[in-house]
Amino acid sequence: MSGSSLFKFIATAFLSIVLLVCCKQPTTKQENTPESNGVKYATGFTISEVENFTVISIVNPESNTKKQLTYALAEKDVVIKNPDSYDAVLRIPLNKIVVTSTTHIPSLEGPWRRK
Repeated sequence: MSGSSLFKFIATAFLSIVLLVCCKQPTTKQENTPESNGVKYATGFTISEVENFTVISIVNPESNTKKQLTYALAEKDVVIKNPDSYDAVLRIPLNKIVVTSTTHIPSLEGPWRRK
């Protein structure tokens, strides 16, 4: 092979490889988006069903932490494997709640509130 034909062969092979890699459909990890769970306007978290409980992951916490926060919501009789892998395990239905600001109170009062 002469020098120019070798160069053409290498250039063609390189261009073919680049086109094959670039044109490949990216594989996307399918996550539960807020829209798929009936949440219309809230963002920054995901809701997923794991075995027999629900996991809520806060993707962009407001605080200075870079850590993603993960909460497990389970009924009282459900056993959760590796509960230490979650930031908190909440047993539902909740009976008591503590609010840290009076601005939270109006959102807790409504027709869904138990009397």
